[in-house]
Amino acid sequence: MKRLTAALAGLVVSVLAWAQGTIKVEVHDVVGVDERFNVAFVVEGDAPSSFEWAPSDDFQLVWGPQKGSSTSVSMINGKVSKSSTTTYTYILLPKKTGTFQLPAATAKVKGGEISSRPFRIEVVSNGGSGGSRQTAPSQSQPQSQPQATGEVSSEDIFMRLSLSRRDVVVGEPVTATLKLYQRANIVGFEDAKFPSFNGFWSKETDTPQNVEFRREALGDKIYDAALLRRWVLIPQKSGTLQIDPAEIVCLVNVQTARRGSSIFDSFFEDGYTTIRKRVTTPAVSVRVSQLPAGAPASFSGGVGEYTVTARLSKDSLKTHDAASLLVTVSGKGNISLLEAPKINFPPDFDVYDVKTTPNVDKAGTTGSKTFEYPFIPRSAGDFTVDPVKYSFYNVNTKRYATVATDSLRLRVAKAPGTESTVVSGGQTLVVDRKGVMATNRHVAVPWEYEDEEVKTQLLNDVNAQRKRLIPVTECNNMDDVNRLNDSPLGEMIVAQWIASGDQSRANLNAMIDKMLQAKITLKGVMDYISVGYPDRYYTHTDELDRCFVLGDSKTDEKDIALLQLNVKKTPDDIQYVVDIETKVYDGVIEPLADKLVMIGYPQGVLHALVESTHSLQPVVRETMVSMKPDRYSFEY
Repeated sequence: MKRLTAALAGLVVSVLAWAQGTIKVEVHDVVGVDERFNVAFVVEGDAPSSFEWAPSDDFQLVWGPQKGSSTSVSMINGKVSKSSTTTYTYILLPKKTGTFQLPAATAKVKGGEISSRPFRIEVVSNGGSGGSRQTAPSQSQPQSQPQATGEVSSEDIFMRLSLSRRDVVVGEPVTATLKLYQRANIVGFEDAKFPSFNGFWSKETDTPQNVEFRREALGDKIYDAALLRRWVLIPQKSGTLQIDPAEIVCLVNVQTARRGSSIFDSFFEDGYTTIRKRVTTPAVSVRVSQLPAGAPASFSGGVGEYTVTARLSKDSLKTHDAASLLVTVSGKGNISLLEAPKINFPPDFDVYDVKTTPNVDKAGTTGSKTFEYPFIPRSAGDFTVDPVKYSFYNVNTKRYATVATDSLRLRVAKAPGTESTVVSGGQTLVVDRKGVMATNRHVAVPWEYEDEEVKTQLLNDVNAQRKRLIPVTECNNMDDVNRLNDSPLGEMIVAQWIASGDQSRANLNAMIDKMLQAKITLKGVMDYISVGYPDRYYTHTDELDRCFVLGDSKTDEKDIALLQLNVKKTPDDIQYVVDIETKVYDGVIEPLADKLVMIGYPQGVLHALVESTHSLQPVVRETMVSMKPDRYSFEY
């Protein structure tokens, strides 16, 4: 059995006014029309030389003021401190029901004047006839006195589950509050059962460890009310969702009839016994409507009202260095359930798993959520990250809304020591106007055609890189660990470290140690393919236009693949183009005679590109084959 540990200590409303001293008002915020109640003004600090206050005409002054004072002395760490308090107490009786304002009190302290604030009191009939007071004054309390039957009425103890709204859309937050009301004498409780909230995402926002009763008017009656639980609910599906009843067993002291008339019976029996009273709430239904059609493409379930900002951790870096795009969505709504916005990064960026950092209130409905997108650029140049768009359903306007950031510019310089060689060979290329190219499969996936000698050499290179890996001594920011990016293997470790979400030195060194102990199996993957255009002079592969593999035939027999220029447009000066979609059938390129655009791979050096001026030139970075992060298979 869990005992009721809280006294009725929170039954006053305090109104503070600050000046040279403090005037605090202690009074119930709700009283009965036939109830005499206290109003106490507490002045902290020096005693006032004068004090003035009078109630409004809506209350009868029964007694007061009664002045009292107290002084306390304390010693902490040898330091003595002294505090004084002066109290003025009045007893009032309401004349009628309603909500009334009592005036402020004033006092003079050391020649200066301080005052309290005016305060409101609600006067209810408390089960009486209401209106003006007709009966003799009494010291009525919220607690009723049931007849000596050993029972307690359900009107004197009950629970209520209240909802902030009952007609919502999917994703719209609802606050559910469970309170216990009593006009009896509860001394404990046990066997509490709370709803399961099927069909809702739910989070407890208030879970009092002790039950504290406070006065509360419900209708025309005064109850002692205690908050048991408060939740935020977010419906996950449409329809009529039912919330199961809550249940609790209250231990109540009730008066019982005496069994005899002897004075000894009266002496040995106090006339009370403790009974168990089971209290339940009725089932509650919430009508949940589906979100309307016509959601924007950037909508991912946000309901409420939001803003979005974006920034780069660095706006200037070198190829193969790590950086992050940080997108923050702020506002009010189902923010705990928001998903990361879709970001359009430049094609040459390797992007890793998003890290989410919430900063919300305890209800999870107000605040912000930051999404961090770690990335590593693979080529030099000036890049633009498109504006980040975030769409949500605004429950106030009942319409979808879209907010967006500005575009972000990023300058990537070429890292030293990243010169590339090219693979020699030759191939015919078919190009269409949209930048789609049909070529042989061994152009798109050359690794699968490499012999064992080449693979052995690459494996030896990987092992040589492992020998150069040493633990880091500090990693307070990205610059401290960028020295690992001097080799593709170290670059891969940094990328995995960023994506792990634990960016500590211990975690990074653990990854380095795991790499040193790992058995490595190479898997060949093309890093990228670039093309050069006729009649143009190139000095480095970074000046070429990138493309990516749309797909390949998967077999050596057909030996065909489709590539796509990142810019998705073939330059206007390329004259020999065809419609790829109508000229490729079942993996076979239809012969086009002299309209084929011929290409020839440069023989090992870049300046050889100048020698071929009538074609596009796919160029493969041999040094980056199988050298991208996560392109290794580890066996432990």
